[in-house]
Amino acid sequence: MLEQGDGSSVQVVNWKPVGNASECAMIKLAQSECTDPTTLENDIIHTRSSNPTIFVIPFNSKNKYQVHVHDCKQGGLTVEMKGAPEVSGNEMAKSQPQLN
Repeated sequence: MLEQGDGSSVQVVNWKPVGNASECAMIKLAQSECTDPTTLENDIIHTRSSNPTIFVIPFNSKNKYQVHVHDCKQGGLTVEMKGAPEVSGNEMAKSQPQLN
């Protein structure tokens, strides 16, 4: 814990940031607010090591999206896509099962 100037304390989170500055800031906030220190549940380093990256399509301005595929600790794969709504929304619609 680190004591601040007003006398309050905050937990110090030490990790190597990977990604752009805004993503790193969101992870740092979530890490400090969501991690259970007894189980490491939601710990970013533990989560990354438990769910290794299998494949990545990096973001570029032409495609306007990025994709990550992870081997999940619960079994199976997880596909994560982030990008411009007009691109990622169309791709998500294609991946939804058809219900009759």
